Amino acid sequence: MSGPGEGPVRHGEGDPPPPAGSFGLHEDVIAAIAIIVFGAVVVGLTTTFEEVAPALAQGVPPESFPRLMVAVLAVLAVIMAVQSRGKPAKRRKRLPGMLYFSLGAVLAFALLIEVVGAIGAMVLFCLGLPILWGERRLGWVVVYAIVFPASVYLLFTRLLEVRFPAGILFPSLFG
Repeated sequence: MSGPGEGPVRHGEGDPPPPAGSFGLHEDVIAAIAIIVFGAVVVGLTTTFEEVAPALAQGVPPESFPRLMVAVLAVLAVIMAVQSRGKPAKRRKRLPGMLYFSLGAVLAFALLIEVVGAIGAMVLFCLGLPILWGERRLGWVVVYAIVFPASVYLLFTRLLEVRFPAGILFPSLFG
């Protein structure tokens, strides 16, 4: 270590280099900040929700669940940031390409909801994702693609009395 007047401090061979492009912040702190900023945007969006008429209200207002999720995420983000104090940044492995295909499948699912409805999109997603991941027992994939969406449909429509978007191809089916 250098004392006063001995020149700049240089990293030795055993010292890890400072994190590049992170403004001196640990990568977990940067992730926590990004999560909290995203949460603030989501909370801002919830203020644009239309107010439900008292006669149609089903207990919890629509903005409550997103705000609860943002609060949980914010608390976990703060915990993550606090736990990173004093720890060196980890060397991360490169993300596998399958991650991007899976992300594309989730995006396709979200877009398909408008076309075939939530349950139809769920069936297609439950068929496609396991096959994308290399599942070869197609019989089980078909069973899963029928049983899981049917269970979700029955749970939400019968027990919780929540309706799913029907989509433009099947406007009265599963709505």
